[in-house]
Amino acid sequence: MISSKLLLLTALSCAVPSLAAQKVILYSKEPCTGIAEAIEPNNKCTVVPATLKGKVSGAKVPEDIVCNFYNDEKCEDPLWYSMEDPGVCSFSELEIKDKAVAVLCYDSTKI
Repeated sequence: MISSKLLLLTALSCAVPSLAAQKVILYSKEPCTGIAEAIEPNNKCTVVPATLKGKVSGAKVPEDIVCNFYNDEKCEDPLWYSMEDPGVCSFSELEIKDKAVAVLCYDSTKI
């Protein structure tokens, strides 16, 4: 009985880090430094957190996750479609630096 509980706890402890790794991380400074905020890849329009408003300069994107960046809070005015793994840590190279107001990220394996 104890060994089955230990096995279950071990399995759960291994699963938790993989779930946490599935978040997209937005950064305030290049190259992917400064203030960092996690975004859930839940296929919903997510307004950039207040700590990053007007400051998003890069993003790290996990494998199989795709993100679209928008110039408005309703995800209607696109800045960039289909950012994938590993992401881009220098938005200034793409001329979208500091313009992202919202992001929509999703798991491409669940489409």
